[in-house]
Order: sequence, then structure tokens, then C-alpha cells
Amino acid sequence: MSSAAKVGAFMLVILAILAYFVLKIEDIRVEKLEGKTVFTAMLSLHGQKKKVSGAAELQQKDGKIRVQAQFPVKVSEFEIPAPTYLGVGVKDEIQIKVSLMAVPAGAQPVATSGVK
Repeated sequence: MSSAAKVGAFMLVILAILAYFVLKIEDIRVEKLEGKTVFTAMLSLHGQKKKVSGAAELQQKDGKIRVQAQFPVKVSEFEIPAPTYLGVGVKDEIQIKVSLMAVPAGAQPVATSGVK
């Protein structure tokens, strides 16, 4: 197996390991509701809760807010064993990227997938 194939296989293993964990983001606070901003939130992951902060971009349209955010997470802070494959590991700090459509509290959500 070539080095590139080994690295590719390793990355698939890492993605499978990280995809196993469910994360929950709560108590989100943003500085402004439009454009580029910073945010703080509580992240629940692997039975641990930690405060996180990062950068976000918000765009309001048709009563909804499109959110794209990114924040760093140190895997070790959530007691997740560092994954390794063939002696190769990953950095302790990873970047989490989130993209979602938000509806302000009290507003009627709009179905976008055809499922009601």
C-alpha cells in the first residue's frame, strides 16, 4: 500500500471515530445577528461539557438565519482517546465546522426537506 493510500485509509478511520460521537451545542451567544461575529457556547461531547468560542457568519433571509461557524476543540479535554493508525496520530486540537439554518424562537419553522 502506498503512503498516500495509508494516509487516506487513516483519515477514513479518524472520520469514522469522530462521527461516532454526538455533540450538542447549547447556550449560544453571538455578538451580532448579521455578518461576521464571534460566539460562545456550551459544547457537550463524550459525556463532558465545556465552554467553546469561535467565529461565525450569519445571514438573515425570509425570517431565517443561515449560520456558518467554526471553533477549535481539544480532543483530550473531552476524554477521547487519541486515535492512531500504523503509529500515526492526529493533533489534539481539531476544528469543528457547523452550517445550519436557524429560526428565531416563537417563529413557525418552514419545512425544507419535504418531510412535515
